[in-house]
Amino acid sequence: MDLKKFFSELKRRNVYKVAITYVIVAWLILQIGSVVFETIKTPDWVMQVLLFFIVVGFPIALILAWAFEMSPQGMIRTNSLESEENPNKLPKKKPFTSKLFIVALILIVIGQFTYNKFWNYKEIDISAINETSELENSIAVLPLINLSEDDSLEYFSDGITLEITDELSKIKTFTMTSFAQSYQFKDSMNKSHIDIANELEVNYIATGSARVYGDSVKLSIELFNPRSKERIWNGTYSEEMDNAPKIQLAIAKQVAKSLNIKLSREEEKSLEMVKTIDGEAFKLFLKAKTDFKSMTPEGFSKSINTLERAIELDPNYAQAITFMAWVNILSSSTWLGGGNYSPESIRLITSLLERSISLKPKNSDTYLVRGNFNLFHKGLLGEAKKNVEYALDLNSWPKTPTDYCICTVVSTYVALGDIERAKEVANIARVVDPGNVFIYWDQANLHMIEGEFKKAQALYEEAVQSADIPYFNFFLGWSYYHDNQYSKALEYFEKVYQSVDVPIYMNVAYMSNSFFKLGNKVKSEELRLELMKRIDTGSNSVNLAMAMIAAAQSNNDETLSWLEKAQRNLDLGFAYMVNVDPIFKQILEEPRFIEMRRKMQYYD
Repeated sequence: MDLKKFFSELKRRNVYKVAITYVIVAWLILQIGSVVFETIKTPDWVMQVLLFFIVVGFPIALILAWAFEMSPQGMIRTNSLESEENPNKLPKKKPFTSKLFIVALILIVIGQFTYNKFWNYKEIDISAINETSELENSIAVLPLINLSEDDSLEYFSDGITLEITDELSKIKTFTMTSFAQSYQFKDSMNKSHIDIANELEVNYIATGSARVYGDSVKLSIELFNPRSKERIWNGTYSEEMDNAPKIQLAIAKQVAKSLNIKLSREEEKSLEMVKTIDGEAFKLFLKAKTDFKSMTPEGFSKSINTLERAIELDPNYAQAITFMAWVNILSSSTWLGGGNYSPESIRLITSLLERSISLKPKNSDTYLVRGNFNLFHKGLLGEAKKNVEYALDLNSWPKTPTDYCICTVVSTYVALGDIERAKEVANIARVVDPGNVFIYWDQANLHMIEGEFKKAQALYEEAVQSADIPYFNFFLGWSYYHDNQYSKALEYFEKVYQSVDVPIYMNVAYMSNSFFKLGNKVKSEELRLELMKRIDTGSNSVNLAMAMIAAAQSNNDETLSWLEKAQRNLDLGFAYMVNVDPIFKQILEEPRFIEMRRKMQYYD
C-alpha cells in the first residue's frame, strides 16, 4: 500500500478537515452542555450519553467524509463522475483564511485546556492545605432563639436546630459541628461570632430564630462567614405547623445552593424525605427528645408519654417509633436507675423495632437500636454484629452521630474482641460529636481493657460532669476499684446506692467487693446476702453481679456457675461485661467460659 498516496487521498477527500471540524464542534457542544446541564441539574447520565454519541459519531463522520461529498444535487460519492463536475469543490489552492480559521480554532481549544490545567487556580499556601481543606465547607448551626410568647416552647427552637444540623449533615461536602458542641454557645453574649467560629473550627455560622404562634411556625435563618463578615444567604419561612418538617429540608438545600454545592442524586432524594406530615406530632417528637436528654427515669417517662401521643397522631412516624424503642431500652435499664427489664418491656421493644423496620426498612438508626438490644439485653453478639454492620452499610444517618448512638457499634466490637476496630469507630465518633456523653464511656472502657485505669478515670469524670447519673458514677467507681483505690471507689458506689429506688446490682456487687478488699468482711457479706434475696424475684442482672463477687474472692468454679446462670437468664449487660470487666480475666482460658462465648456467637 502506498501510504503517501493514501494520505494524499485523505486530504483530497477532506477527511482531515472533517476530523478537525468534528473535534472542535464536539468540544464546543460538551462545554456548552456541561454549563447547561449543571444549571438545570440534569442527572449525570445525560452528559455520559451525550459523550457516548459524540465518540461513536467520530468514526462515522470520517467514513462519510471518505465516501461522500456535498453537491447541489445533495450527497454524492466522492469517486463518481458527478464528483468531477461538482461546483462546490474547493479550488486546489485553498484560501489562506481557511487555514488560518482552522489554526485559530485549534489554538483556542489548546489554550482553554492549558489555562484550566495550569493557570486557572487560586493562590494557595500549600503548607496550609491539610489544615484548611476540611474547613472549606464547615458549618456550625447555633441554637435558634426562641421568639415564641410561650417560654415552654424553648424545646421547639432547640429541636428544630438539631433537625437542621442533621439534614445539613446528610450533604457529604459539609463538615458539621454537632448540636452538643454548638449548644454551649446558646444565649452566649460574651462571645463574638469570630471567637465561636475559631473555637468550633468552622468557616460558616448559621444563626436565626424560631417562633411558634397558634398552628403556625416562623423561622428566620442566615448563613454568614464570620471572618469576612459576608452574608452568604438569609431566608424566612412561615408555614403551618403541618409543613414545619419540610422547613429544615428546604434550608439544607438552600445552604448547599448558596455555597455552590452540587447535590448528588442520593443527597437530593434524602432531602426530599419528609419524616412526618403531622405538625403536632413533629412538635411532640422534638419535646420528647428534650425530655430524653436529662438521662433520668423521670425524663425517660416523660419522653415515652410524649412519643406515644406523637405516634397516635401519625402511626407511620417511623423516626418517632424508633426513638420510642430506644428510650424504652434505656428506661428499662437498671444501669440508668430504671426498673427491671421485664418480659413485657422486651415484647414492647421488639414490636416497636419490627414496626419501624416495616415502615422504613433501610434506616440505619433502627438497626443501631436493634444492635444495642441484642448486645446488652439478649446477649446475642452475632446478631448485634449483623445489625451494626448492616447499619454501617446503609449509613443513612448524618455524619454527626444520632441520639441512637453510633457508640453501639463501638460496644459491639469491644464485646467481639475487635479492639482495634472499636478504637477506630470511637475516635471517629469523638471527632464528629465530642459532646456525645456515651463516647466518653466507650473510650474509657477501651482504656479499662488495656489496664490504663487513670486514662479511664479522666473520661468517666467527663461523663459524670456532662450527666451526673447513676450509670456513669458506677463506672467511675469501677475504674477506681480496679486501680486498687477501694475507698475512693466506695464513695461513688455508695452515691449510686443512695440515689436509686431499684438497686443497680453490679453496683451492689462492687460495694461488696470494695469492703472485702478493705477487710470489712461483715459488710461485704451483708451486701452479698442482699443480692441473694433478690434472685428469687427474677430481678435482672443478679446472677452477673453474684459472679463479680465470686470472682473478687478468686472462686473460679462459683464464678463460672453464676455466669452460666446469667447467660440462661439473659442478665442485662452480660455479653458486654464478661468481655470488658478485668475481674473476669482469671477465667478467660477456662473451657466453660469459652463455651459460653461460643453460645453467644462470639466467634461468628
